[in-house]
Amino acid sequence: IISIFLALTGFSQPLNDSCARPQLIPISKGGFGTGVFTTDTFNINKATSEGAEYFHPDLVSVGNDKKSIWFKFFLPVKRAVRIELKQPSTKINSKDVGFVTYKTNTCYPGYTQATDAYITPLNQFGSSFHPCMEAGWYMIQVGSKSAANGPVFIELSISYPVQYSSVTSSYYDLTDSAYSFGTLKTG
Repeated sequence: IISIFLALTGFSQPLNDSCARPQLIPISKGGFGTGVFTTDTFNINKATSEGAEYFHPDLVSVGNDKKSIWFKFFLPVKRAVRIELKQPSTKINSKDVGFVTYKTNTCYPGYTQATDAYITPLNQFGSSFHPCMEAGWYMIQVGSKSAANGPVFIELSISYPVQYSSVTSSYYDLTDSAYSFGTLKTG
């Protein structure tokens, strides 16, 4: 209980301070669920950055590359996804934090993995949306200025993929569980 209190109040490093220890954002129904999924709240005050850590140019350009915390989630099928960086108060200036989403499950992601995620990086509090994110692992890096001191969290809103004629989606992307093909035989 003391370590949770210290992490929430900013007296110690957040548990997800390292790319190697991102907080998992669990999605219901084995990842097939839809709805809003909210992370724990972490005080970014004592966060650090790692030597090999990449910061996207959108974060660097405004100075939100001094420290970071990490999150990750898994999509088993295509989904419409909104990622929102929030705070429970107004303690942190709106332009003192931002986030980048990477399509990967390994450290340390870079520009290519950010591009592969197809979701716009944001250099301040707010949200970014993609109507049809591909299946796979995603990592979210929340970067901030040195002066950022306060609690932040991620809100992940997941829905079925938006159906446009230009989006090639599968009937199986619109399900809320894995499809059982039965016993498959080769030959």
